[in-house]
Amino acid sequence: MFIKKIGIGILTVCLGISYPSVGIAGPVWERIKNTGVITAGARTDAIPFGYINDQEEWVGYSLDMLELIRQQVEQELNKPITLELVEVDPVNRFDKIQDQSIDIECGSTTFTWEREKFVDFSVSYFGSGTQMIVRKGSNLETIPSLAGRRIGVIPETTNEEVIKTLQPEA
Repeated sequence: MFIKKIGIGILTVCLGISYPSVGIAGPVWERIKNTGVITAGARTDAIPFGYINDQEEWVGYSLDMLELIRQQVEQELNKPITLELVEVDPVNRFDKIQDQSIDIECGSTTFTWEREKFVDFSVSYFGSGTQMIVRKGSNLETIPSLAGRRIGVIPETTNEEVIKTLQPEA
């Protein structure tokens, strides 16, 4: 019985290392390898993640992450890799992943089980939750205190949904 378990263990390891990594990464990896281009979706309105600055440059935390990814892929493929940015918004970003208009979307995307049915998520690299900025002394410290108040949000985002769910009278 012990010999059989060792044999199964060795077979499992051998099978695991015999499959090339491209089999796991799939067609996106092959496309990047063949074209030398990572087509990435990014936001122009999601400060500090992705936005256009005063010099008309696309900047932000997500763009920094995409550059690190580009550098890593370039190193792994041992060839120059270009990062091509495509503007996305909360409505079209998942469609662009599904129809392969973009290879990756790096923004202020919130994981949900419903979204997981259609796209793959990486491990989170940023976490904050829904937060609001209010004037000091405004007494907007609790969810009930938001009733009847106007709240500015980016439309069609998870933050908008959270506020509507927690305080429908806001």
